[in-house]
Amino acid sequence: MITKIFSPDLSNKEQLRQLVVLRLFYLLSEVIAMAAAQWWSDVDLPWMAMWALVLTHILLTAGYYLFSRTRVEITVPYLMQTILIDLFLFTALLYLSGGATNGAVSILLLPVATAASLFRWRLSVPLALLAIGCYSVLMFYFRPVADTGHMHHQMEMGSSSAHLLGMWFAFIFSCLLLVWFIGQQSNVVREKNKNISALREEQLRDEQLIAIATFAANAAHDLATPLSSISLLCEEVKEDLPGDQEGIDMLITQVELCRSIVQSISHKAILNHSNISQDQAIGDYFQQLIERWLVTRPDINLDMALQEQLSHITFRADAGLESAMTNILDNAANASVANGFDNLNLQLEITEDQAIRLKITDFGSGIDDELISKLGKAPVTSKADGLGLGQFLANSTIERNGGNVWRKSSDSGTETLITLPLKRP
Repeated sequence: MITKIFSPDLSNKEQLRQLVVLRLFYLLSEVIAMAAAQWWSDVDLPWMAMWALVLTHILLTAGYYLFSRTRVEITVPYLMQTILIDLFLFTALLYLSGGATNGAVSILLLPVATAASLFRWRLSVPLALLAIGCYSVLMFYFRPVADTGHMHHQMEMGSSSAHLLGMWFAFIFSCLLLVWFIGQQSNVVREKNKNISALREEQLRDEQLIAIATFAANAAHDLATPLSSISLLCEEVKEDLPGDQEGIDMLITQVELCRSIVQSISHKAILNHSNISQDQAIGDYFQQLIERWLVTRPDINLDMALQEQLSHITFRADAGLESAMTNILDNAANASVANGFDNLNLQLEITEDQAIRLKITDFGSGIDDELISKLGKAPVTSKADGLGLGQFLANSTIERNGGNVWRKSSDSGTETLITLPLKRP
């Protein structure tokens, strides 16, 4: 399906306007050529039939334009139909006016050029072959005009005109050259448009991340003082209520955890701003990360498999990578718990192309196909009280480190596959 043909900056209406202008050029060329031939020459042609074909071309163009205005997208079948109509109507006009002996037979190249600029080779090449077939048919089957009747007789006798044969070879060469050259240029334009769109999406995502980071930094700054006050109050309450020490100790632990998180946000912000990162052993880094995560998730039974050589291979971890991994692990753990399981599988290894591969398998009920296609690409959530930022931030951080995240879901759980390069690009 084609949604952006001429430029990614153009709306559908603007693109349709350009297509209509192109077809109006075709129609205008037909009208001018026929009017000039009818008024200023003595050639005997079936003018009524030819004008009827031109009128049909005009009505079909108007009908396709009015129909396409109600469509959300410009589709390949729609474009192919319009180009085929152009090709067959041009062939019919040439049949009535001398066939391949008509000097305007090269008009059959116009649909070929249009197809080469809009479609890839798998569609433009068959259409070019169809145009060559139409030209070939016109060499033997056409309504001769008075000046070319002897040529028709000669071709029926089998002695083909060298001139017409040369025109036929030139047409074939022109078709193939148009398909190759315009197709190559169109592919370059498509790739550039694709890269531009990807850069725009990346820029939009970076702007969202900057906004989120700004809010997080402000929140960390604003929470520091209240958390310190709550910590002091908890100590005082602990002294005044000696009978409920366990509950108060848990409250103090959670407050201290909040304070450490706030301090960690500030510390990581400084590291990111200064581009400070250190080489660490892969095994040690992920082992420590998972141990810290398990402290916050005592309800999870983690089955972990690490390759032995991971302790001898180092990589440079981004300051935000731990938070990204923690977010993904939390989501997987929540999915398992929500489905009545406390299990989580984790496998860490080095691939043959020297990349870190981390596979996390939960035992949840799976993720909806529509949600999994958006997960990590924009802030989305399936929770009533969720902000939808966790997976978005996690994916963005991993991709910023040159990695990728894939998710495959089924009724028995979701498999999250994370790859990270040993050397950052």
